[in-house]
Amino acid sequence: MRGKKRCTAQEFDAIRPRLENLKKRNVHAIQETLAGGRAPKAVAAELEFSNEAARRMAGKVSLSPVERDGRPEGRLSIGVMAPDLADLVTDMARQTKARLKQQEFLVKP
Repeated sequence: MRGKKRCTAQEFDAIRPRLENLKKRNVHAIQETLAGGRAPKAVAAELEFSNEAARRMAGKVSLSPVERDGRPEGRLSIGVMAPDLADLVTDMARQTKARLKQQEFLVKP
């Protein structure tokens, strides 16, 4: 049996930016289900969703990045930076990829 997905209001606020492409109504339904502790069935009845739609919306939101310090495993978090610095980082990444691709080409028989 799967455990219930619940989160605090602060945890939900941390994942809210990932929900920007959703309608406000859907974000409200997800918030009520995950942070509000209400059953998806009750939220679905209030907002005139199907029960399945309410369960799926809540299920799509993963709390794992919040549990791992707000970033997916294997990724680095870079803060806001100046445009010239961002260009430098992008150029460095492009050069590194090209170098790796060249090395990969040279290694193949």
